[in-house]
Amino acid sequence: MDLAYEDDVVDLTGATESPPRPLAPVSAKREAGTASGAPAKKKPKAAPAATTKTGRRRERQKRNADVRSGLKPLPTPIVDFDAEAARGMLTLTREGVPVHLPRARPPYRSQLQVMDGAIRAVRAARSALLESPTGTGKTLAALAAVLAWQRQHAHDTPTRVVWVARTHDQLQHAVHEYKRSCPYRPLMSLRLSRERFCLHPNIATAPNKAEACEEATKIRKPSTKKSKGCAHLDKAERIGYPQGKKWRPHFRLGGPMVVWDIEDAVKEGKATHVCPFHMAQDQIQEGAALIFITYSQLVDPVIRRAGGLDAVLEDAVVVVDEGHNLPSVARDAASYEVTEDRLADMVKTLEEFAPHLGEYPEAQAMLESLIAPPPGSFEAVQARLDAPPPTKRKKKPKLRFRVTARGGPLRSLLAWLRGATAPTCAAAPLGAPATRKRDAFKDEEERIWRGADAATLVRDVLGLENAERVDEHCKMLWKMRKDLIDEGLESGAVRSDTINDLEAILVKLRYLLDPAAATRYKLIATSAPRRDVFPKGATRAARDARNAMTDAQRRRRVLGCDGERRRAISFLCLEGSVAMETLTRGQRAAGLGQAEWRRPCRSLLLLSGTLRPFDLLARELGFELGAWDRTDLPPPALPPSSAPAVKDENAAPDAGAPEPKLLSQAYAAHAVAACHLPTLAPAPGRPAALAALQLARAAGTELDGSYANATKDPESTTSRRYYDAVATALLGVAAATPGGVLVFFKSYQLLELATARWETTGGRARLEAEKRGNVFVEVRRQSGDEFDALVGAYRAAAATPAGAMLLAVMRGRSAEGADFKDDAARCVVIVGVPYPPRFDAATRLKIEHAGRDGETWYKAEAYRNVNQAAGRLIRHSKDYGALVLLDRALHKHPMMSEWFAERIERPSGATELHHRLRSFFSARAPLVID
Repeated sequence: MDLAYEDDVVDLTGATESPPRPLAPVSAKREAGTASGAPAKKKPKAAPAATTKTGRRRERQKRNADVRSGLKPLPTPIVDFDAEAARGMLTLTREGVPVHLPRARPPYRSQLQVMDGAIRAVRAARSALLESPTGTGKTLAALAAVLAWQRQHAHDTPTRVVWVARTHDQLQHAVHEYKRSCPYRPLMSLRLSRERFCLHPNIATAPNKAEACEEATKIRKPSTKKSKGCAHLDKAERIGYPQGKKWRPHFRLGGPMVVWDIEDAVKEGKATHVCPFHMAQDQIQEGAALIFITYSQLVDPVIRRAGGLDAVLEDAVVVVDEGHNLPSVARDAASYEVTEDRLADMVKTLEEFAPHLGEYPEAQAMLESLIAPPPGSFEAVQARLDAPPPTKRKKKPKLRFRVTARGGPLRSLLAWLRGATAPTCAAAPLGAPATRKRDAFKDEEERIWRGADAATLVRDVLGLENAERVDEHCKMLWKMRKDLIDEGLESGAVRSDTINDLEAILVKLRYLLDPAAATRYKLIATSAPRRDVFPKGATRAARDARNAMTDAQRRRRVLGCDGERRRAISFLCLEGSVAMETLTRGQRAAGLGQAEWRRPCRSLLLLSGTLRPFDLLARELGFELGAWDRTDLPPPALPPSSAPAVKDENAAPDAGAPEPKLLSQAYAAHAVAACHLPTLAPAPGRPAALAALQLARAAGTELDGSYANATKDPESTTSRRYYDAVATALLGVAAATPGGVLVFFKSYQLLELATARWETTGGRARLEAEKRGNVFVEVRRQSGDEFDALVGAYRAAAATPAGAMLLAVMRGRSAEGADFKDDAARCVVIVGVPYPPRFDAATRLKIEHAGRDGETWYKAEAYRNVNQAAGRLIRHSKDYGALVLLDRALHKHPMMSEWFAERIERPSGATELHHRLRSFFSARAPLVID
């Protein structure tokens, strides 16, 4: 891939103001199913629309089920283009594709590299790893490139574009960038959770919104119609929103909802009194060509199927923002962990529920086989005696799970877990674990078996013999769930999470039936003391928490679980490629009707400022980099700022340089020449835009944030001195920095220990005094609304003369899920190196599994997060700020991003750090920026 560019900004010479002849919007004939301009064939007469609420709800459910099962293909993607808006835009031809960009924001070299890499990959139906530093316009470049390619090939290769982000805030950012900067207007859908979309007053405040929504929207029998249901969905179905002829133009070019975000959807829902959540789902079936989803919707097989996204991802161009997070999310998606309490609760729930399914013999037989007692046991003999006498009438054979010597799959797994965690470790037929680790101080023990042993457990103990059989069970489970919802039984007699857990067991353990995938797993059985801490206080939340814990203890006694120890079993996936297999290579569908094979995505494009090492990431995700994708070579040197500019067309390759052979499935491109890099250093008449300062000691104490020094024993003299030294350094930073200061700790544990110490020493009070009380703290497990409120309050305070400080965590939402620009992030402070905890089984086993790359993976995980946190600082070419690294280890590590690593200076102490920051910001204060 040719990554040589001559200048930071594209010269407008040769760029055309008016766009090429626009493709006509998809016609009504196209919507009817024709992919070209040919006359549409006569369609059979449609069935009359349902006129009752129940009939309309059944139509919706059937339509959704048919799309999920593959019985009904998705319509051709609808691709429109705003030619009027494009006339005032810059048109660049990249790789033979006309790309439209805002004329007021000419592209930087890094954006050209991202566009070229994306178009080359999509054209060749390959994947690409596209790295460009944070804040360099990757989102706009990638969106414009893939949507331009989609428009150019709308008739010959109709393709969906799926944009994937980790958080709702990142999806919002992508939608806003798309709305203000692109003339492409494919029919869009934004697939977010009920937490953001639901307008129902009861569901919006329910603890489990998915379960509450199912309860409110289920088809009701006459005897159950006392419940009010959901008026928003009822009205949407009654007026045909959004699929009716009246509403389709609403979401097309010229309509008020041609581009919409969370606020727009909620506002529209309130004005029209319809359901935004189901509207976003319905847009998929109306031909959505640009779909915004989250990571879990992409890689988790259970969530993906529940959202009807399997068919959407087939042959789609998938762009993953902040793609460095994808490996860990994919590993989690292919892993499965369950406790003894949960397994016993599922068995008990199904025992109580199965007798009520007399009208559904197939479902009843399947559930009974799931929890069947061991053959020959007293329970099994009693069940045979109580069974009704067989009839002579020939019946259709029922689909049952295989019952092994330990019983049905759920009973077998529960019995095996209890035996494997017993002091004598009765884990037959697996034998002794490969590894045993006991922490005598904490009285915790973990026993680990190989992936091949995990596969044996799935086949021989649980009785899940092969993938085909599991697929049949999945199909039966989905049918049973639909029947239960239709009859109004599911939410009352058996909770939704029981069905969800059954599905997760089947779908995720299915991976282990592939011999190749089984080598990428470990089986772990753990046993640890229960540490139930009853919340104190008289608040309603505290009382509810105490009552819930009391109920859980009572439930454990009923279920026969160990009241003193918590037991759990984990099928731990060690490579993200297991979950990515369906997306990159396709997979036989999991019992889904006529869809015998799920095709892979057309292209998978990973965007991030921290993807390297490329080869390590590619192996983790199952990509294959070709020989010409050399990642061990240094990136091209930055050209001088006076270098001549390039035109909009791609430069012709040298005659003697043959085009590299396409040997790989994935390209890798490192766009190190970011827009802001050449302007960071000082120049005549222009002060430096970046101050990078690393402090190794403060207040006479070495700044060592390692586990042994900072968190192992918080009450030790060494740890207390460390917390005080960090407070001293932060006080100097706060006093010298105008605007906002973002402080990223390596972990929540370190943040909590440090702030607890400062509460007693007065360190927190001194920081509050310096910033006029505007010190904010990110806490664990915040809801989306709580986090939005926190960030909003911080941004508002940062814009005041006193400024503000936000104490947050690397890998947290603030480090990646929020955009801080200008005064919101005049200084970024990094405290400690966020290495994954070595004592954690998942980290330890991952390092062992990676072999000689284990330590490289371990360090890369830490420094990717350092680079991501540092990237919050400079968000555009006119931005400026200071980066402060408070740890002795954070000095020019080879895995640090070049844009700041090459500029790190080392003041001698907290006082010199304070003076340098004051000097840096004083030089910027009188500067007037055009």
